[in-house]
Amino acid sequence: MKRVNKAWSLVLLLLLFAGSCTQTDVEENEIPPHALKDVDAGFNLNVLANRIPVTRSITFTADGSIESDTLTVGVRDSVQTKATTSLSEAQESQIASLWVGQYDVTTGLRLFNQYLPSLTATTVNLKLKHNQNGNRSRVYFVSNAGDLGAIADETILKKHILTYTPTNAGLPANDLCQMVGMWEGEVLVGGIRNITVELTRLIAKIEFTYSTGAELSFTPTSVVLKNAPAISLVEVPTGQLADISYETYTGTVSPLGATVYWYLPENMAGTVDGPDAVDSEKKKIGTGVTNATCIELTGDAVQGGVRYSDVTFRFFPGSNMNNYDVIRNAHYTMTVTLLGIDISDERITVGGIPPIEVDPGDMPANKGGEKEIQITARPGQQWVFDMPAWLSALLNGQHIPSGATITYQGPANVVFKAEEANPRAESRSVSFNININDTSQSVTITQSGSTLAKGNDILLNAEAGSGGASSFTATEGLQWLATLSGDGWLDWATTNPGTSGSEALAGVQTLEVEATTCNPLAQERIGKITVKAGASVGDPGYTDLKQEITVRQEGSTVTGSTVNMSAEAAVDQASAFIATSGLSWIANVTNGDWITLSGATSGSLTTGSAQNITFEVSLNPFSTLRSGEITVRAGDPIDGPTGTIAINQDPSSFSTTNATTVIDAAATRTSAGLITATAGLAWTISPETSNGITVSPISGSGNDSLTFTASVNTGAERTGIFTVAVTEAPTRTVTVTANQEPEIPAYLGAIQVCKTEVDGRVTFSYANSYCSNLVTEERSDWRIPTLDELKSMWTNRNALERISGFTPFVRYYYWSVSTGGTYGRWVVSLGNGDVGSDYDYNSNCIRCVRTR
Repeated sequence: MKRVNKAWSLVLLLLLFAGSCTQTDVEENEIPPHALKDVDAGFNLNVLANRIPVTRSITFTADGSIESDTLTVGVRDSVQTKATTSLSEAQESQIASLWVGQYDVTTGLRLFNQYLPSLTATTVNLKLKHNQNGNRSRVYFVSNAGDLGAIADETILKKHILTYTPTNAGLPANDLCQMVGMWEGEVLVGGIRNITVELTRLIAKIEFTYSTGAELSFTPTSVVLKNAPAISLVEVPTGQLADISYETYTGTVSPLGATVYWYLPENMAGTVDGPDAVDSEKKKIGTGVTNATCIELTGDAVQGGVRYSDVTFRFFPGSNMNNYDVIRNAHYTMTVTLLGIDISDERITVGGIPPIEVDPGDMPANKGGEKEIQITARPGQQWVFDMPAWLSALLNGQHIPSGATITYQGPANVVFKAEEANPRAESRSVSFNININDTSQSVTITQSGSTLAKGNDILLNAEAGSGGASSFTATEGLQWLATLSGDGWLDWATTNPGTSGSEALAGVQTLEVEATTCNPLAQERIGKITVKAGASVGDPGYTDLKQEITVRQEGSTVTGSTVNMSAEAAVDQASAFIATSGLSWIANVTNGDWITLSGATSGSLTTGSAQNITFEVSLNPFSTLRSGEITVRAGDPIDGPTGTIAINQDPSSFSTTNATTVIDAAATRTSAGLITATAGLAWTISPETSNGITVSPISGSGNDSLTFTASVNTGAERTGIFTVAVTEAPTRTVTVTANQEPEIPAYLGAIQVCKTEVDGRVTFSYANSYCSNLVTEERSDWRIPTLDELKSMWTNRNALERISGFTPFVRYYYWSVSTGGTYGRWVVSLGNGDVGSDYDYNSNCIRCVRTR
C-alpha cells in the first residue's frame, strides 16, 4: 500500500477549503489590493520601431521653390541626434529602469505597482494581483522615467507628466529614451507567461539638412528649432497641452551646410481648415495655430550682387501643408537646397532690402578711375538714369558711353569710369536720382581731387658737373610742366627723361639736374625745380597743383692738415691741403712769427687732391709746445672756404744731471755732470766756483758734459750749487750741484789722532807749544800723547794710515808727555815700535792727539 505525503495532504485540504467559498461571498466582501492573491506574470518587452519618416525635399531658387514630399507611416527608422556621436541601436532601445503599474479595468483603481531601478534584459517577471470575478487588468510599463510611485487611479496615471531633459549635446538625458507600453487582459490564478508588450518612444526626431549652391551666397548665422515642449504625458494627448513651457534648440551653423538632429516631445499643434487652410507649402507659415514647432534658418544672402540681411527660411513639420502635429516616435526629415531667394515664398522673410550700395570712398582722380555701385532693385523692376559727360560705365559687362541713358531691369552692378583726370586738387561730384523699390534714392559720385607730390630735395656736390635726381608723382592723365631756376649754375642733365607731358604716367616720374660750375662759396647755394600739373599749368593764379623741389649745392671746402715738429729749427718743411677742385687759392701765415712760407703762396686752380705748402720754422726756445697756423682760402676772396694747416712745435729740452760721484775730502778725484738741451739752445753757468767746488765749462749750447773739481775739505760735507741759464729770451734756468765728502777723523779708542804733523823733528818744548796752539780738523784742544797712547798708535799704525787725508807716520821716535827712563822723557819709534827715552832738549817727531 502506498504512503501519502503529509505536505500534499495539507495542500489538498486547503484547496478543498477554498473551493467551498462562493462567488457571493467574494463579491459581498471587498478585498483590498494587498490582500489579493499574488500570481506570477512574465512579460517580454519589445521597443516599437519609428514610423517611416515624414520627408520633405525643398529646393529654393530665385524663380520659385521645388518640393518633393513623402507622407507615409509605418516603416522602421532609427533615432539620431545633433550630437557628434549618435546613440547606437542598442542604446536607442535600451530599457535601463522600469516602473510597472496594474490597474483594474472596471474600477480604474491601482492593484499593484513596482519600480525596477536596474534592468539588463527585456524579460520581466512580476507578482501581479489576481483580479476578482474574472475582471480584466491594464498593466502599464514606463521605462527610463524614474519611479512614478503609487499612482492610485488609472485616469491620473494617463495624465501624469513626464519631464523631458536633453543633454548639452542634444541627446536624451543619460542617453536613454523614455518609453511607454500597456498590456490589457485577465490575470489568471495560475499566472500568465510570455506576454509581449510593445513599448513606444515618447519623443520625435527631426532631421534637418541644408546646403547652398553656387547661384546663391548664403552665410547662416543661426539654425534653431522653436517651440519644443519640455514635457510628455503617459497617454497620447488628443490635442496641444495647455500651460506648458517651450524650449528653443540651436543647431550647427556652417557656410558649407550641415545636418542637424533634434529630439523633442510630441507637440499636437493641430490641423487648420477654413480660411486658415493653404493650398501650397509656400504658404505654410503657422497661421491658425499657436506654439507650433518650426525650424528657422537665418543668415545673410547675396543674390544678383545684392546683399540681403536677416533672411529667414521657416519650416513647419507635419503630415501635410495644413497639419502642424509633431507626434511621438515619429521621424521628420527635411532637406533644403538654397539656390536663390523667391520673394513670393511666404516661408522666406527678409529683414530688409538694402539701399543702393556705393563703393565706399571717392572715385580715384586719375583717368580711368572707377567707382562701383550696386543697384538693389527687385528682379524685373525697371530703373533709369542719365550718364554725366565725364563718365562712362560698365553695366553687367556692357559698355555705356558718357552722355548716354541707362535703362535696366532688376538688380545690377554698375562700374563708373572717369574718362579724364580731375584737373584740379578739389574733388568734383555728380548726383542723380534713381527710383528703386518705389523709393527715390539719390546717388552721388565724387571724384577725388588730383594730387601732385614732389620727391626729395636734391643735394649736389660742390664740384661742377655734380648731378642729382628727384621725382614727382602726379595723378595719372594730368598735363604737367617742370622748370628750373638757379642763377645760371643749374641745368637739366642730359639724361633727364623730360620736362613736360600731356598726360602724367602712373607712378613716380624722374627729374635729373646737374651743376654747371663749382660753388666758389663756403656756404651752400640754392636753386629749385618748379613742377606744375593740371589747371596749374595754364592758370598762373591756380597753385594747388604746384610743387617746388629745392636743389642745394654744397659749399666748397678746404681741408688743412696738422704738422707736429721737433723743437729744432727746420727748413723745407711741407704740409698739404685739399680743396674743392676748380678754385683759385692763396696761403698766408695767420699765427706764428716763427713760421716763414718758403714756397708758392698761391697757384692755379685747386685739383681736389692734396697740394703742398712749404715753410721754415725757427728753434722753439720755450719749455712748452707752441702752435702756429697757415690759412689757405679758395674760391671767392671774401666768402670762399678756408682751411688751416696747424703747425705744432715741441718745446725745447733744457735740463741738467747733477754730479754723479762725490768728490773725496782730499780733493784727489773729480766728478762729472750733464746739461741736456735742444741743439742750438745757448746757455751759461754761474758762479764758476761754489763752496770750494769749481765747474767747467761755464757756457755752451745743446748737450754738454760738466766737470767738477774741489780743494781739500778739512771740514764737514759741502755742496757746490750752480745756475744754468738760457742766454736768449725767455728766461729759463735750471740748477746743477756737486758734493764733496767731509773730513773723516782718525779716532783711536778714547783719543783722536791728528792727521798731519810738523815737518822734521823738534824739541819737547816746541812740540808742547805746537800742540797747545794747533787748530785743525775744526778742533783746538790738541795735546802731546802719553806713552801708552803712542804704543797704541804704533799698534794701529796701518789702520790709521788708511784713513783719508792721514799723513803717514815718519819711521822715527815720537815725543810722549810721559816722563821716565834713563834720560827723563819716554819716546816711541813709530817705525818699529821701540820704546826709549830722551832729553827734552833733543829733537824728535811730534803727532798731536786730543781726548774725544
